[in-house]
Amino acid sequence: MIARCLMIGAAALLLPSMPAAAAEKPAKKEKKEKWATKAITDKPQPVTLDPTKAYILVRSPGQIAPVLMRLPSEEAAAAHEADRAEAFARAHLSWRKRVASIELEAKVGGNDPSKRRKPTEPTLENFGYPSYEQKHTMFLGPQNRFSKVDGSVYLQEAPPGAYIFYAVGATCACLGTVSFDAPAGKVVALDLLPANNPDGTTPFQLGGASFADARLPAGSVLPAALKPAGPRGNWFGITVDRVMPVAGVFTYVRGKQVAEVEAAAVAAPEAPASDPAAGQP
Repeated sequence: MIARCLMIGAAALLLPSMPAAAAEKPAKKEKKEKWATKAITDKPQPVTLDPTKAYILVRSPGQIAPVLMRLPSEEAAAAHEADRAEAFARAHLSWRKRVASIELEAKVGGNDPSKRRKPTEPTLENFGYPSYEQKHTMFLGPQNRFSKVDGSVYLQEAPPGAYIFYAVGATCACLGTVSFDAPAGKVVALDLLPANNPDGTTPFQLGGASFADARLPAGSVLPAALKPAGPRGNWFGITVDRVMPVAGVFTYVRGKQVAEVEAAAVAAPEAPASDPAAGQP
């Protein structure tokens, strides 16, 4: 009876603090960004474009397996860093618990805890967490072609945004690649030609493509406007190569991508003011 009274009294003391505790509950996190893409395959009926989706078309002479990756917006990059920080905090807490357990086991066994082998402490530098691009990878081909006329054409539905060309099969463009924008409600078209060099390397020739198909809405296809995107990590541990220079877009200077306008400025510096020819046509 006394125990029952004590329990009731303790519950009564807790009741006034319950609303405050409920108010301190952290707000629910925003829903995670949903990442999904879909191949549009070779069917006779017209393609209905979803106005909230982007469509990326890749054309090549033969069957290939291109790999594209979505680039983050400022908001997406911030959200990704927050997710990474949370994952790191969980990993570090797990490490601390493991170390404490090892030390306790050593003490109970009468051993020196400092002589027990402990797991490596996770740091921000060695903590393995996939990049935003890795978590937003799009694999096309080699099956599920949209068209087999004049080669292989792949068409993929994806969220709108900026994308990079990353690889074909087991060779990545990690030494230098390009990006392009894929707006909602449009089909962005790329020509992709893997070219075998005499030394065995396989650089990639890319360009914006014009493409006509009666199944696609009139005026929906845009040639990809390519931009230099620099090197990327070899995240899959595959053969490394690069995108070949694209006329009017970029070239390579000492192995680094340089926009063509910048390259022209380097090639033709301004004449010094003391030069009598300066300012002359």
